[in-house]
Amino acid sequence: MTISLKEEFVVDADGKPRAVLLSIKEYKKLLRLLEDMEDALDLKKAIETNKSFISHKDLKDKLRKQGLL
Repeated sequence: MTISLKEEFVVDADGKPRAVLLSIKEYKKLLRLLEDMEDALDLKKAIETNKSFISHKDLKDKLRKQGLL
């Protein structure tokens, strides 16, 4: 996902940038992108650190046996 921002800068009396203004729509898009990136990093870590995975079918069967599905 690519985001093009139309940011506005808030500057101090010396003209130095001190803050950025974004529309709510752009802010929410940016938050969603960050959340997606965080999820991708979590998944990558889980794949790298877990010893084994079970298939979706096996998981459903296990949950059914436990009465959770």
